[in-house]
Amino acid sequence: MNGTGATITTASGAPLRLNVGGAKFRVSNDAQIDAAITAPSARVKLKQYARVNGCLCAEFLKTASNADLTCIGD
Repeated sequence: MNGTGATITTASGAPLRLNVGGAKFRVSNDAQIDAAITAPSARVKLKQYARVNGCLCAEFLKTASNADLTCIGD
């Protein structure tokens, strides 16, 4: 995902499932993702004020001190 202040959601409101096949995945400053993210081989980085609402599976996760990861669902 690229772009400060970007938001990714589905138009229908259905949960978004994002499968990352690469080695790196970064959520930019002040970006929000409402999704279930699977990145089993990736180094994931949540930048300043990044927000992930859903779940996140990664090989390695690094967050800024003010990033927010909120687990949603069953």
